[in-house]
Amino acid sequence: MTVVRLIALAIASIALFQAATETSNAASVPLGPAGDTFYTPPVPFPKGSRGSVIWARPLEGTMALPSAAKNSLVLYRSVGGNGDSVAASGTMSVPQGVPPRGGWPVITWTHGTTGLAPACAPSRDTDNGPEHDYIVTIRTLLDSFVKKGYVVVASDYAGLSTPGDHPFL
Repeated sequence: MTVVRLIALAIASIALFQAATETSNAASVPLGPAGDTFYTPPVPFPKGSRGSVIWARPLEGTMALPSAAKNSLVLYRSVGGNGDSVAASGTMSVPQGVPPRGGWPVITWTHGTTGLAPACAPSRDTDNGPEHDYIVTIRTLLDSFVKKGYVVVASDYAGLSTPGDHPFL
């Protein structure tokens, strides 16, 4: 794994962690559009800090963890390989119950690459998708973290499910 890819993954993880914190604390996050339109950010690209949420909506599908009180699909601001602001998508699963003092601990799952097409993003997984066998395998582990009181966030990474280049390239 190249240093550039590791840096890109670290940035995506940090940004989604920030997005998860904002989404779980703010009722003012706009509801994102239905379908694949969710993954296309508004034009002009909205201003905001890295990690801030553009919009969110309830998550359905295989990345929705069964033990979570809330599963969300999130579109958030990140940084691309050239340093520009870009949109990235990801998922967030929040445990049942009342958050502990200081908030829920967060686990960031950084998925491997099984392809570069939008259908390869974990948040877009379907029963026939290219990521499905991989998602089904990891889903039990991720759900066990939610059961133990962790928020689980998973970035699709900039450019995998959203417009633009994937840093892997």
